[in-house]
Amino acid sequence: MQANSVLESHEIDGNALGSIVSGATPPELPARRRFWEIDCHFKCPVVGMCLALTEQKQLLKKIGIAAKRKGPFEIHEILVGHSETENPLSRKMDSFLSSKYGREAKALQGLGEDDFLEHWRSCFRSGEIKAVLWVAATRTDLSFAAKREIFGDVHMEMHDTAERVARLKRLLAFEQALRRKAAERLKHDAGQRSALQRENADLENAARKLAVKLAMAEKEKTALDEEVMKLKGGTREILEQENHRLQGSIEELSRTVSEYKRRFAALEQENRRLAEKWARQSDLSAKLRDQMGVVLQRCQTMSKCEESCPSFDLCQKRVLIVGGVTRMECLYRELVEGSGGVFDYHDGNVKNGSKKLESSLKRADVVLCPVNCNSHAACQMVKKLGKKYNKPIHLLPSSSLTGVSQVLGGEGTGQLGGVLQSNLPLSLQ
Repeated sequence: MQANSVLESHEIDGNALGSIVSGATPPELPARRRFWEIDCHFKCPVVGMCLALTEQKQLLKKIGIAAKRKGPFEIHEILVGHSETENPLSRKMDSFLSSKYGREAKALQGLGEDDFLEHWRSCFRSGEIKAVLWVAATRTDLSFAAKREIFGDVHMEMHDTAERVARLKRLLAFEQALRRKAAERLKHDAGQRSALQRENADLENAARKLAVKLAMAEKEKTALDEEVMKLKGGTREILEQENHRLQGSIEELSRTVSEYKRRFAALEQENRRLAEKWARQSDLSAKLRDQMGVVLQRCQTMSKCEESCPSFDLCQKRVLIVGGVTRMECLYRELVEGSGGVFDYHDGNVKNGSKKLESSLKRADVVLCPVNCNSHAACQMVKKLGKKYNKPIHLLPSSSLTGVSQVLGGEGTGQLGGVLQSNLPLSLQ
């Protein structure tokens, strides 16, 4: 729990830190607990969530503790350890937090407990809990039940965040394996292409040599023809036999040249095919690199509590994906089922009838239809069936994992069915 909290990397609030450096007194608020007086179970969440890692390092630096070679957990441990008593570091933390969240605290200190809890629930749903968590920890008038609810929300959210990070890491490892395989295939194809290029060069050299031999044979034949015209009798007959022999050699050489030309043309065609395949593999590799970057970024930001997480309120919902990239079906399945949903897939082929698509759509709770990998007829049929059976339809601009993940993540507020219905195009609502 502590390690997850420390992983936040927001920038230091300049105004709040400036007030500590200059020694300015934060805005005066109603009576509150000082940082070392708050309940012990709030100290770890307050340090981990209300202070970014850069802010924690600078607070240590202000009291002469070097944080350069210390890891996030060591820094977190030092701050929490100094929160038990009043000391220079705990006073610095108290002053900094009071200044950083002073404006919000001033507005929230006067709320009654019921109104304050309602405000906390609203902020927790939206993910903006830092200021209200600080106020909850320092207020002196909250009941045990109220504090228990707030701490329980924070504690369980940390567990959920750890599970989501683990799921995304598994997805990242799978995509990295795909990238390695694509790179190996590209390397193999590049080797084949080089071998074919060398063979093409050898065939071109052989064809040039045969062309020279053919030209010389034709000149010799011409000379012999002229000689035959001058000679008579036995000498002429001998020359005609020799001419016939040379004619056979020329025909054989012509057939050999024709065969080399045919093989050369076939190799050129194979070379073009491999070049096109190499270009497609390069595009696929680039797309995989882009999607891995997105997943990495999401992994880095998963410590932030948001309702948009893939598993929020998706449990046991049947998600039907129509079309998309067929070979990525296993990735779609892992993404949906990993988020707690039930996965169903249709390849978008409606030439052989729509009964299978209609049957799948009737069972689904939500339908995702990437328009860039579907025919116009398939998209129209999905919209028609969605309207007929009153199913939520999402027409996605892209069939990528990121596009599907963003739609599933965006459904994490409230009841899934209601939200998806509100996102339908006007023609389907």
